[in-house]
Amino acid sequence: MPSTRREALRLSAAGLLGLAGCGGANSETSSPTAAEPTYSRTVEEPESVTIRNTDGVPALGSTAETVGWPTETPPSIGASEHWLIRNPAEREALAFRFGTEDVEQAKEFLAATDLSTATVFCHQYAIQSCRTRRLAKLQWGTTSCGDVQCNSIFLQYDTDDRPDDCTNDEGSPKESEATLIRIPAEIDSFGSFAFQT
Repeated sequence: MPSTRREALRLSAAGLLGLAGCGGANSETSSPTAAEPTYSRTVEEPESVTIRNTDGVPALGSTAETVGWPTETPPSIGASEHWLIRNPAEREALAFRFGTEDVEQAKEFLAATDLSTATVFCHQYAIQSCRTRRLAKLQWGTTSCGDVQCNSIFLQYDTDDRPDDCTNDEGSPKESEATLIRIPAEIDSFGSFAFQT
């Protein structure tokens, strides 16, 4: 049984707003049986930082969250996980995996975030060796999760070629990226998440 109201909301939302593929393997959207999300806030080119691991393992982990990264190596295309960083304890619970690139930049980004007025959203995903994602837009707002209102988050990415040498992109993704996004609002929980590339 969920021990907190936040966990109850997230479990309830997971049942009502199951993620399903839309527009290809690199996007997710809520089920058509759920209420359509309303995004009342939009930020173009939001403040964010992206880290990368080339070993087929997650670039980032957290001891404060149970996240759903697949166990197979390399991860399957479409593998993705996401969670909120809402307070200093959750920020301290982050663990950067060995071999992850741009860790210092990510640590500076997190340290500069005032978690009393903002929230960090972490989106981690499998990606082909020769590709990278650049966050173009952040939207959030409220939607109906059963009998309660919950937050919805949407990310729009541009996909770019990596400037350096890379391995063949045929087959499953061999690498992972985690994009940390600063949301200029306090968000305690969310019931719907979608992204598009």
